[in-house]
Amino acid sequence: MAEPAFIFGRVEAPGGIQPPPTRLPFVQGIIPLLLALVGGYQLLGLRTDTPEPPGLQGALLAGTLVCGVWGAVRMRRSLRLRAFAREHRTEPWLWDHPWTQETVAPQLATGPLLWPILGGLVIVGLLGAFGYLAPEVLRPDAREQERLGGGFMLLALTTSGLYVTWRFLLRAFYRRWKARRVFGRVSLRLPQIPLSLGGEDTVELLPEHDVPSLHSLTVTLRRIHQVTRTKGTGNSQRRITTRTLQHEHTQELDFEGLRADRPLKIPLTFLITDARSSTWRQLGEEVSWELAVWGSTEEEKTLEMNFRLPVYVTAATRL
Repeated sequence: MAEPAFIFGRVEAPGGIQPPPTRLPFVQGIIPLLLALVGGYQLLGLRTDTPEPPGLQGALLAGTLVCGVWGAVRMRRSLRLRAFAREHRTEPWLWDHPWTQETVAPQLATGPLLWPILGGLVIVGLLGAFGYLAPEVLRPDAREQERLGGGFMLLALTTSGLYVTWRFLLRAFYRRWKARRVFGRVSLRLPQIPLSLGGEDTVELLPEHDVPSLHSLTVTLRRIHQVTRTKGTGNSQRRITTRTLQHEHTQELDFEGLRADRPLKIPLTFLITDARSSTWRQLGEEVSWELAVWGSTEEEKTLEMNFRLPVYVTAATRL
């Protein structure tokens, strides 16, 4: 559960420019702590004259302890982060996002194995359901109507389960794995954090191994304004997100193959119109800078990556 966002007032930066307000990090861990309180209340309310099954008591105790510890740790971390943010109001890049000077492209990162594991569990569950229902449907004494109904149920269950598993759990993992086979892990290295709004910097693309068949890349720098609003009431309530492209600059880079021992240098200019052109985030609204990299090898293998960039108002920013 998140408390209402606290918005900073405009604080004058050393360069004489007022950066846009940035919200404090949310307090986290409230929901797990509430669940732990409910679990503790249930444990205290168990009657000794009508004892519950030991398995139920053990599961309730374990769930209460896990929720309590997890909620306490998350709340402690979020409160410490909020205190740190208050002390660094003019340096939001230190706390509003886990920026790193070298970032692996999300499209080529291995990522957590949670989704493939869940996909495997769903497939195992489908096979178990199929193995349980198939004998009932195919038994010799089953009527024709039962066979038709059971067969249709098996077909619908298998088709929908496999589609959901592939569409939401396994497709992205498969694409990453296929891209990693060709291009390896590709990272973007920044000269420093943050990148100054209105300035010029050179970032470097670092491939894990040589890709001699890749001779050009299309690099696009974008500034995007995103607004999320809730419309409607009751059951018709829905969230609508609008992304507006505020700035875009594209350049073509030609080279003699992508090499691991020779980082590809990409010059960037961060156009400034006002202080709100920097990276900032409020409740339901934010501005972000993205670097999109696209290329194709001679074998028509496509490399497509997107990186978020920490572009902020600094002492070097001038309107």
